[in-house]
Parts: sequence; structure tokens; C-alpha cells
Amino acid sequence: MGKTLKRDVLFKAYFTRYPQFLQELLRVILNKKIIVKKVVNDVKLEKLSEKEKYGVLDVEAELENGEKAIVEMQVRDYKNIEERATFYASKRISEQIESGKDYNVIKNIYVIVILNYTLIDVPEYVNKTVRVLDRNRDYEINNVVTYYFIELDKFRSKERDMSIELNQWLSFID
Repeated sequence: MGKTLKRDVLFKAYFTRYPQFLQELLRVILNKKIIVKKVVNDVKLEKLSEKEKYGVLDVEAELENGEKAIVEMQVRDYKNIEERATFYASKRISEQIESGKDYNVIKNIYVIVILNYTLIDVPEYVNKTVRVLDRNRDYEINNVVTYYFIELDKFRSKERDMSIELNQWLSFID
């Protein structure tokens, strides 16, 4: 793999030391203007009991509007990334609301998982989730969490338009 941003320590160090680059990457992926307020790496998710599962986030950005972006780099396929991403997002949602508070205080969570392998059997190398109703697909519901799965394996194997900012970032990371 060499010295690429796919290496855990380099990925975390780069985006933590240079939050302006993380902000640019997030702007391109989320397709909206954002301001990163704070960046932390190796974020340990709080355990509330001895039996509870432990988790560590690669990079987490707190955005100016209170939203959070979790960015994970996954080189090996441990066959659990969808469940792990759900676990990470769920922890961040549950930490936002205190007893007696309204649920409308919950801010969006973006989980961006950059994979060095193929996860989803579709041709696109960038996939964003949305929750829609079964029979009314145009109606989105409960989209507090948005997942982005970016598959470098597929990206590498396609003819790429390098004038597209996301493709430039993916080449840099890869």
C-alpha cells in the first residue's frame, strides 16, 4: 500500500492537522458549503456499561451548524462496515438528546466511509443513502443520518474525469 492516505495513521494525521482540507473534502462529498468548527481523530465512543460495544472513529468533524461528519478509511473488508457505520451514527444521535428534551434538537450526522474494496454490487463508486417510503419513493423520511460509501476499488477501475473535484480527492487519497 505504501505511503498513501489509505494508511490509518496518515489519514488521521492529515485531516486532523489540516482541517481546511477536510472541510474541502466534505464540501465536495456533501455537495454543500460547510464550515468545520473542530476536527478530532481516534474518537472513542463512550461506553455506558461494561457489556456495551466499544468503538473508535477515524476522524470526526463538528460543523459550524452543530452537525457531525464521521469519516472512516477502511482498507480491509471485515464484513461489518454497514453495521459499524450504523453503530457509530446511533451513538452520535443518542448523545445529542438529554432527558426531557425534544427530539427536534437532533442534528444531522454524515457517515462517510471510504473503502479500498467493493461493498455494493452497483456500478457507481460513490453511493449516498436516503430513506424513502416503500410505495412512495419520492417521499423521504427520517434522514437524520446520511451514509456515503465510496469504493476506491471501483474508482480505480473506471475511466475517470479528473476535472471533477471528488475524483481529484479520491486519486489523492488512493
